[in-house]
Amino acid sequence: MENVRIKALEPERVDKVKSTLTYQGKIAAIKLYMKYADCRLREAKIAVEKLGQEIEPGQAG
Repeated sequence: MENVRIKALEPERVDKVKSTLTYQGKIAAIKLYMKYADCRLREAKIAVEKLGQEIEPGQAG
C-alpha cells in the first residue's frame, strides 16, 4: 500500500467519525472524515478503515 499520511483529528471528531461508521456506514464516515480533515477520498478511506479496526465488535449494541 502506498504511503498515505493520515491527519490527526480532535478526539471528539474521531468519536463522531467512529459513531458515524458504526451507525450510518462507511461512506457516510468517509464523507465526514473528508470534511473534518480537509483531505482527499483515498486518504479518508484509509483513515476510516483504520478507525474501523479500533471499534470492538458489539460496541454499537
